Amino acid sequence: MRMKERLGRWVEFWTGPVEALPLRIFEVAFAGTFLLRLTRNFPVAEWLTEEGFHLTSAEWATLGYPAAFPLLPLWGAWLYVAGMAAAWLVLMLRPGWRRWALGALFVGAVYAQGVDYLSASSANKQSIMVFAILLTGPGLWRDITTGRWMVSAATVRALQATLLVLYFSAGWAKAFAGDWLKYSDVLFTQVQGVHRSEVAAWALRT
Repeated sequence: MRMKERLGRWVEFWTGPVEALPLRIFEVAFAGTFLLRLTRNFPVAEWLTEEGFHLTSAEWATLGYPAAFPLLPLWGAWLYVAGMAAAWLVLMLRPGWRRWALGALFVGAVYAQGVDYLSASSANKQSIMVFAILLTGPGLWRDITTGRWMVSAATVRALQATLLVLYFSAGWAKAFAGDWLKYSDVLFTQVQGVHRSEVAAWALRT
């Protein structure tokens, strides 16, 4: 009986109902950061249209990448950005249309990756993965007794497990496949890298 109870608690932990509000806050905030990352590649004329510099299919193949996705006309580039912003607003304001919005954001993240592999950071790959988990996970429902929105814990646990795997594998690679354990000034050299913020620059000087 104890084994059955333990198994029941284990299943409840992984798939049981939990309040959906924390997940909703996360997905809206995460989609917002995706939009902010898109602004890193502005102006769109240089990023998504033929006006900017783009490698040919043969050059992508030399680098080990498949051919890039088709480029857009200028109006199409701005329509893409507007579509991503609209999907974020729908995700935030219309929970009933949540899957449609997540589907649009997933497609947008895949396009951002495929149109220019070198301009898409690892954060964009994470966006593709997170949007896929949110899109394919169980839907929301309203508890008839409390009136609260609920969701299966499966989506939450999948995101938590993904976070653990990402950080563990990144740390392992940097420590044992990389050189983070070989030098005592790794933090110093990383803080003054290309991702340095104003606060980090101040901390480095001070």
